[in-house]
Amino acid sequence: MVNIKDLTDEEELALLEEGIKTRFWAYIAAKSTHLYFTTTGVVLQQKSEHREWLAGKASGIKTVTTMPEERIRLLKTKISQKKSE
Repeated sequence: MVNIKDLTDEEELALLEEGIKTRFWAYIAAKSTHLYFTTTGVVLQQKSEHREWLAGKASGIKTVTTMPEERIRLLKTKISQKKSE
């Protein structure tokens, strides 16, 4: 198991870049994206008192699916700033 606190920014970046290129991540991202769109569609069909909870679920699914790419961008910026100091 990887201890996130022990990783340098460069190690985390390499791990994420390697991970998003795998078939496993492509599968997870595709399933999550499908689930996100399905949940979003359901939200639009629900009564207003149920929408907030389902919208939160859809938002959470999207956050998890896009996290690696967003973290990669953040790490690249952070590493670039360190190098320019």
